[in-house]
Amino acid sequence: MQPEVKAKLTLDGLSVIGGESIILTVPRASLAPKKAVDFLSDKPIEIELEGELLALDGETAPFYVDRPEIV
Repeated sequence: MQPEVKAKLTLDGLSVIGGESIILTVPRASLAPKKAVDFLSDKPIEIELEGELLALDGETAPFYVDRPEIV
């Protein structure tokens, strides 16, 4: 059985094209690890996820990009 989580994602960062601030909102995504994760490891844990964006009733898109103005 493959572990899976459904979640809302809010990611902030910089555009690789123009360098401006970006906020990406995904109202619903289904995510699962690409390989086994050892949560008991004494080393820092890296988790690589894969999944899909889910369409929610009432939403006009599976994700939204905002470019907040910096004052």
